[in-house]
Amino acid sequence: MVRTNGDGTYHADLEPVIRKLANLSAVEMISGDPGNAISFIVKNVEYFIPLEMGVNPDEEIARLESELEYTRGFMNSVEKKLENRHFVENAPGQVVEKERRKLSDARAKIQVLEKQIARIKSGD
Repeated sequence: MVRTNGDGTYHADLEPVIRKLANLSAVEMISGDPGNAISFIVKNVEYFIPLEMGVNPDEEIARLESELEYTRGFMNSVEKKLENRHFVENAPGQVVEKERRKLSDARAKIQVLEKQIARIKSGD
């Protein structure tokens, strides 16, 4: 299952690779709650794999919490860079804008990871 978040764009040309890697027969676009599923994120596109496919919830929570910790650290480093007035004033505009996009993507990813962890912990 696939859900785009915000301005995320789904690249259908990647679908055969996704089907093969996840051992799926099809990829379904959704807009609502995917139910009991784990997810991974590429840019602002969230991919879901139903938990019925044999994923260990405890291992998945540990993996997601590790990814959440890494993403928070990454977000903090980008925030520090953008808080540096010298960097913002002297870097080319496109570099500053790229850092702002990184910050926005990290914030979105953190929200998704937190929701996913809560969903697995609650058993929904």
